[in-house]
Amino acid sequence: MKPFRRILTVVDPTSEEQPALERSVMLSRLFRADIELYASCYYSTLTDIAADEHGAAVRSYSEATVRDVRQRLESLRLDPL
Repeated sequence: MKPFRRILTVVDPTSEEQPALERSVMLSRLFRADIELYASCYYSTLTDIAADEHGAAVRSYSEATVRDVRQRLESLRLDPL
């Protein structure tokens, strides 16, 4: 079996506890693999707003949401082994 080099880890940007990340860290150290963080940015309020009527507001809110999630992921980044 070919050794894996990367571990995709789902992060909940709304939670302080990240059990999947803790497990991924353990596995990455054991197998010397990189960790790739993933967070979903779905917010129902964006789908409830008519994009054609409030396009600029939806884009602005969407960009702010992605920026916030990206900052959260950056704060979870780990130093290399």
